[in-house]
Amino acid sequence: MSNKNVNVRKSQEITFCLLAGILMFMAMMVAGRAEAGVALGATRVIYPAGQKQVQLAVTNNDENSTYLIQSWVENADGVKDGRFIVTPPLFAMKGKKENTLRILDATNNQLPQDRESLFWMNVKAIPSMDKSKLTENTLQLAIISRIKLYYRPAKLALPPDQAAEKIKISS
Repeated sequence: MSNKNVNVRKSQEITFCLLAGILMFMAMMVAGRAEAGVALGATRVIYPAGQKQVQLAVTNNDENSTYLIQSWVENADGVKDGRFIVTPPLFAMKGKKENTLRILDATNNQLPQDRESLFWMNVKAIPSMDKSKLTENTLQLAIISRIKLYYRPAKLALPPDQAAEKIKISS
């Protein structure tokens, strides 16, 4: 291998290492920032039939930021149809605070009783604008957290050890 090829190869390796280092640094910065902001208290919500309401905790982990929180429920097709009501639907959340969303059943027993029904629980966190930065170019993003909400009919209330025997897979 000629001296020129060796130098080109080393140059490529150095460039690759620099790019990899920059990417790792950026990933660490994003991961460190990911813990700040608004978080939900669950990865899914189960709504047992017959219950008046279920609750979902919303936490603002950022000490210095205030968020406007908007929440709603959509059906499996992503359409708001009013079968579940979230209260409060809109509120301001200051730093290091927690609030509880209450999800109320407005289906009037119109959902299937032989299987679970899928809905989507949506929580949008809209950051407040710092008045001192109004003259600067800034980008603020509203983040929507979307988790599954399952409506579970009373007929399906089985202990977990018996539930596996009752599962039927259909296409």
